Amino acid sequence: MNHVVFLHGLGQTPQSWQEQVVALPQGWTASAPWVHGLDLAGSHDFDVDAAVAAVVTGLDAGGVRRAHVVAVGLGAVVATRLAARFAARVDRMVLSGGQVRQSGLAGWLQPRLLGRVSDQRMQSQGINRARVMAVVRALRDLDLREDLPQVVAPTLVVHGSTDRAGRPGDRALAAGIAGARYEQVDGGQRLNTDNPRAFNAAAFAFLAERGLSAVPDA
Repeated sequence: MNHVVFLHGLGQTPQSWQEQVVALPQGWTASAPWVHGLDLAGSHDFDVDAAVAAVVTGLDAGGVRRAHVVAVGLGAVVATRLAARFAARVDRMVLSGGQVRQSGLAGWLQPRLLGRVSDQRMQSQGINRARVMAVVRALRDLDLREDLPQVVAPTLVVHGSTDRAGRPGDRALAAGIAGARYEQVDGGQRLNTDNPRAFNAAAFAFLAERGLSAVPDA
């Protein structure tokens, strides 16, 4: 059975994957958990390794030995480390808007850009400002360069054509993961909501291909 784990990005919620879940091929199952550290009901700040551990715990709880992972933004960061540290749990992977290293400019800009968003607007989207700022602080030390060579899952990196800021990160992911494909489609930094039709077409076509799994069934 094909199971897909959807990991949302910063400023999104699990509901951001609605257009993907309803478009799943017949017979496929899915889970779209909160990225650990962003759950409004939780008490922990974001940490990449803790977020990875939470995904593994969720797979175990659901009896899922191995799954496809589709992730954007912050979720793509978590997915990349998941695939590097728990290769046997990841079948195929689709990433968009991820990062390998947080640039100094991005680290400087993010808190200032978030400061312009009203609390009311953030709350209406189910987002907690303190949690978001904790994520920004955690990502200042992000460096996945040693993780990339450990990723063996067949990987597709889908880039939104208007996401200029995210282009270096997506290209670095595709270049650093052996055999990864890079595909550009119309859209911005949150392709799952910005252009779900194009994102779904690319992601599901890739996941449905046969003979891609690099980790044999046990």
